[in-house]
Amino acid sequence: MTGRGVAIAFALCVAFAPSAAQAQEGDARALFQRGVQLLEDARFAEAASSLERSLAVREVPPVLYNLALAYRGVGAYLRAIETFERFLAVAGPREPLRRDATTIIGDLRAAIGGVRLVVRGAATEVRVDERVIGSADLDTTLRLDPGRHVFEARRAGHRPTLRALTLAPGAAADVTLDAAESPLPATLEVTVNVDAASVVVDGRPRGRERFELAPGVHVLDVSAPGHVGDHRELDLAPGRDEHVVVTLGTRPSVLTRWWFWTGAAVVVTGLVVGGVVLLSGTEDPVPGTWGTAYGAVMSW
Repeated sequence: MTGRGVAIAFALCVAFAPSAAQAQEGDARALFQRGVQLLEDARFAEAASSLERSLAVREVPPVLYNLALAYRGVGAYLRAIETFERFLAVAGPREPLRRDATTIIGDLRAAIGGVRLVVRGAATEVRVDERVIGSADLDTTLRLDPGRHVFEARRAGHRPTLRALTLAPGAAADVTLDAAESPLPATLEVTVNVDAASVVVDGRPRGRERFELAPGVHVLDVSAPGHVGDHRELDLAPGRDEHVVVTLGTRPSVLTRWWFWTGAAVVVTGLVVGGVVLLSGTEDPVPGTWGTAYGAVMSW
């Protein structure tokens, strides 16, 4: 860009900057006026929304003061206290509403409740009114607005543990959550290389489809005719999805086992030796005649 172009661009920015600022100022003022009207009509939530948008454009004492009143109207006492304190910080020392703001802050603090929250059971996330306040077991005291609150503890493999509490103004309460209170069932699927195999879990026949089990240790037995069975223990974690593959080996035939053939050899040897004993005697057998030799031995 040439030097002349830069100069023109700068001149345009300077010319339009005041109008843009004035437009924002006008928007903030309009939002403030609408917020005040809604506040007078006791439409506190809508008033807070309008005043928050005005505050985002410009932070001035009137917006802060009225926004704090809107927060008080919806029961958000902690936010109201915070906003009133911000008002006191930016307002001049002669601001006539300072005394009112200080009085209201005292009343609001007296209405804040206290809840001792104890979480155990190896929680991985703790929430209060959908807001995450921790990622582990804890023992803490919370300052909360009066009204209904929901406390929640989460842990992988478990259903969330919930407790609801309606807190009276200025009241104290205790809430205990056990994240391990409701474990989810584990699921198991067994795949076997033999179609006719039998699947038994804890002594109960099961099919090949996926099924649910309580978390903990379970005994799995898989068997099939002509195959070597499989026996094992499974430790299933809560919510765990377990897939077990079992490969059954073929049971060897008796004809292929060494002890069978060793025994058969002994039997054959015994027959041979017995035949020799039977054929031995004081007389020679008639050559070529087993029956005669047999008879001779028996008669002797």
